[in-house]
Amino acid sequence: MRRSAIGRKYSKLIKPSELPALTIVRFFAAVAVVWFHYGRFVPMPGWLLNVTMSGYVWVTFFFMLSGFILVYVARDLDTSSGRRQFYVRRVARIVPVYLLAWALFAVCQLIDPAVSVAYWLKTMAVFGGLGLLFAQGWVPGGAQYWNTPAWSLSCEAFFYLCFPAIFVVLIWMQRRALWIALISLTVVSMFVAYAIDGLKGLPLLPETVFATTWNKFLTYHPVVQMAVFLVGMVLGRLYVMGVRLKSAGLWLAISIAALAGLSLLDYGDVRRDLLLVPAFSLLIYSLACLPNLIRGKAAAVGVLLGNASFGIYILQEPLWYLYCGLIGMPRWGSAMSLASLLLYLAFLLSFSVVIYMQFERRAEKAIKSTFASSRDAPARALGQDAA
Repeated sequence: MRRSAIGRKYSKLIKPSELPALTIVRFFAAVAVVWFHYGRFVPMPGWLLNVTMSGYVWVTFFFMLSGFILVYVARDLDTSSGRRQFYVRRVARIVPVYLLAWALFAVCQLIDPAVSVAYWLKTMAVFGGLGLLFAQGWVPGGAQYWNTPAWSLSCEAFFYLCFPAIFVVLIWMQRRALWIALISLTVVSMFVAYAIDGLKGLPLLPETVFATTWNKFLTYHPVVQMAVFLVGMVLGRLYVMGVRLKSAGLWLAISIAALAGLSLLDYGDVRRDLLLVPAFSLLIYSLACLPNLIRGKAAAVGVLLGNASFGIYILQEPLWYLYCGLIGMPRWGSAMSLASLLLYLAFLLSFSVVIYMQFERRAEKAIKSTFASSRDAPARALGQDAA
């Protein structure tokens, strides 16, 4: 079958190959987010609490990695067939486990004796509905009441919607223009982080079901988060063009050291958010330049856990509700032992791996086989995905 202009252009630049190091780091990023949400309830020294409370930053990493990988695997997006296959792949990858998490959260609300019928109907009708539409990030308060981690999928859905049009522009940009775009978008992301920090505590729609603060609303907003996704896209384009880091191992060490230093800052320190994009840019690019960093059985296990990371991330809250119910522990606000938290992590990881192997892959394959065509072959061969 004849390739589109973009497909022909890409075929001259890269050959399908995997980037296992980037897949593996997704697992650690997902665990860091989980630890941020629940590790705060474990008594710990102040410096370790700072590290725990910095776990939210890895959502920014996911947004950037999503842009990078989508550019890396994209093909033929200047054709209607290519765009259709792109959306089929996105739906197949995201929707089955997302809906499973939505349903589990709904069940947890139903069986929770502390949740009144009136409150359940309100959350179901308003926030549950927003979640089903991937629209929670667009509405004040929408990201805070129904499977909270799912707010990032509201952003990702918007990114996916915009991706083909942006990609078509990006693919024809010269290297110099890409570098200018990368620097400009990084500055924009830093300005946005600084501006949002200045809105802390400023109420938005008080005394309504949508009550929140301006900084929370903007933090969760898809348009606001677009800049970091675009940074990932530009990085992916530069990588596909053949730009490589010299001494990638050294740059990897620098990025890890920078992120470790940022994690020691107090929770809410704006300096952390200002420097996230540069640090994650180095981390993603250096790992992409070191595809064989991890090999053998360790790589195989790491890739499996990385592939299960979406389940780890999106199922964490409903499984937390179930876990707390099983052991008779309050869900929020009370101290818990490290052993209890580690047991929950083992439960979450085991459940997510089983879901990935027995449900997620099968559902993805079924959707692709129903709607995909032979044009989807290059992306399947890469074995990479953005979620």
